[in-house]
Parts: sequence; C-alpha cells; structure tokens
Amino acid sequence: MIGAWRFEKVIGAWRFEKVIGAWRFEKVIGAWRFKKMIGAWRFEKVRGAWRFEKVIGAWRFEKMIGAWRFEKVIGAWRFEKIIGAWRFEKLIGAWRFEKMIGAWRFEKVRGAWRFEKVIGAWRFEKMIGAWRFEKVIGAWRFEKVIGAWRFEKMIGAWRFEKMIGAWRFEKVIGAWRFEKLIGAWRFEKVIGAWRFEKVIGAWRFEKVIGAWRFEKVIGAWRFEKVRGAWRFEKVIGAWRFEKMIGAWRFEKVIGAWRFEKVIGAWRFEKVIGAWRFEKVIGAWRFEKVIGAWRFEKVIGAWRFEKVIGAWRFEKMIGAWRFEKVIGAWRFEKVIGAWRFEKMIGAWRFEKMIGAWRFEKVIGAWRFEKVIGAWRFEKVIGAWRPLFDFFL
Repeated sequence: MIGAWRFEKVIGAWRFEKVIGAWRFEKVIGAWRFKKMIGAWRFEKVRGAWRFEKVIGAWRFEKMIGAWRFEKVIGAWRFEKIIGAWRFEKLIGAWRFEKMIGAWRFEKVRGAWRFEKVIGAWRFEKMIGAWRFEKVIGAWRFEKVIGAWRFEKMIGAWRFEKMIGAWRFEKVIGAWRFEKLIGAWRFEKVIGAWRFEKVIGAWRFEKVIGAWRFEKVIGAWRFEKVRGAWRFEKVIGAWRFEKMIGAWRFEKVIGAWRFEKVIGAWRFEKVIGAWRFEKVIGAWRFEKVIGAWRFEKVIGAWRFEKVIGAWRFEKMIGAWRFEKVIGAWRFEKVIGAWRFEKMIGAWRFEKMIGAWRFEKVIGAWRFEKVIGAWRFEKVIGAWRPLFDFFL
C-alpha cells in the first residue's frame, strides 16, 4: 500500500489496485478492471468489456459483455432484458404475466383457478370444493378429498387413499397399500408384496419385493431375514448376539469391557481410567490418553498403526514428530520458528521469522512475506499473486 495504490503479483502477472475518489482501478492477469461510482452510475470494465449500471428512479440499466440488461419496476410491471431477450413480469390483481426467452408464462390465482404455461406446455390447477385439478406436461393430475377419501391420479395411474377410523387405504400404481392402527396390527402392501408389522406385541413381518425380510422381537431375540440370509440378534444381560449373512457377531459389555466378534474375528475393547484396549482382527490396539499424551500399541512415545498392510509410525519426542505412511517417512519438527517436514521422500521446510514465512515443497521454495500491506509469495520457481477481489 503506497498512498492509494495497492500492488500484488500473482503467477507472473501484476495486480494493481488504486482507489482515488470514486474510481477503483484494478489490473488482473494483463487486463484492466475499472470501477467507478458517480451519482447513480456504476462503471466497470472486466476483461476488455464495459459493464455499466445505473439506478435512476425505477430503472436499472446494466450492460455486461456487450449486451444490455434493462430492468424497471413501475407499478405492477417489471421489465427486464437479458442477453437480447425480454423478460416481462406483471402483477395485476390475481394475474402474473411473465415472458422468458420468447415463451410466455401466465399465471392466475383468482378464485380457484391457477393457470400457468411454461415453455409451451400448460399447467392448470384448480381447487373447487374438495377437488384439485392439475395438468402437467400433457397429463392430468386429479386430486379430491371427500370425507375420509383422497383420490389422486398422476400420469395415468390412480392413487386412492382413505382414512376411516384406524384404517388407511392407499393404492399406488395399481397395488393396494393397507395400513391399520387398531390395537397392535399394522398391515401394509407395497407393489404386490405384503409388509406385515405388529408393533404392540412382538411380531414384525415384512416382505420387500420378492425377498422376505422377517423380523421378530420377542423377549431378547430379534430375527430378521434379508435376501435369503438370516440376521439374529439377542440382548441378554450384557450380551448382544447378532448373526448376519452366515457370520455371528457377538457383543458384550461387562463393566469396562466390551467384547465383539465380527465376521469370525474377536474385537475386545476395554476402558479403564485413561486406558483403552482394543483388539481388531487378531491385532491388539492399545491407547492411552493422559493429559496431552496419546499412547497406542506401545507404551511410551511411539504410536504404531497398520493401515491396509502398510505401517504408520508416529512419535512425539520433544519437538520431533515422526510418521511413516504407506512406506514413506514423514518427519516433522517444530523448533523455535522452524518447522521441518518430509513427505513421500521430499522435504518441506517452513519458517516464520518476523514477517517472513519460508517454505520448500517438493524441491521448490515458497517464500511469503507480509510487511504492512505487502504480501510476497513465490511458488515452484514463479511469483504468485493472490486474487484478493474486494468487490
């Protein structure tokens, strides 16, 4: 910042900005951008094309990339022209007229009728008593609510629904769906397959499109069949048994211990004080949180973790942090202002000294400095400016 000027360089191109009076000058990647507010006018030039905007009374004029955009709000009318096509809109009483890109859209909300035309297709909607008529893209949609019945037709198929007492009848695309909430039973049929469910009691039967899904909740047992495979689950005291697709899953919570077996392998977990023990697929995982420390696998400063066949080592000793990810070491150290890091065989250095920040990424230095209003940065051998658009 020197006086009214603000200079910045972005990837080899300067960005200049100056605010003098009503003018704001800016140049980004070789093209000037001028902006000025004088009275009602706003001038702006972006990539060689002027953008004018003015608000005088009800009119708003704007020109963007060679095409004018006019907009006016006078009484009920709103005129607008976008890229050579007019858009008219008017609200008079119940009518709303609008023209968008050469096609009229009429809408009227007066009495029970609502007419609308969108790109050549009419959409009618009417509410007369219990009836609601609607036509969408050439197909009528009728809906009526008389007493407990609700009739609806959508794209050639009727949908009936009725609420009588505890019963709810519904037909969707040729298949009935019954539901009853009397006592405990809830009956429902969806697309030719029955779905039985009993909520107050024990049984819950359900069938979904050809494959039965049975579920029973009696006492502690819960049975469920999904696509030909049974899923059993039982909760007795601290134990929770579950079998899914031929493999048992056992889980038990006794005191601090949580035992679980998933697909033939046991998973043990225990939380005692700050310690958390866990065994997953035959390998133990120890974790301890005491103050700022997190120990895992080995008590001390080391943290070992294996992810899909590759070890991940991490160690915090003083300022050093070592980590190995998928066969490559990652070292990181913070001493004073320096931060060293090596990732996938390449060092990354970073230092903050006063206003300077030095960083090396993949063999190329990145310098950045913030002094007053200045910010300098160099990335991979080229100077880079920052797009700070204060628009």
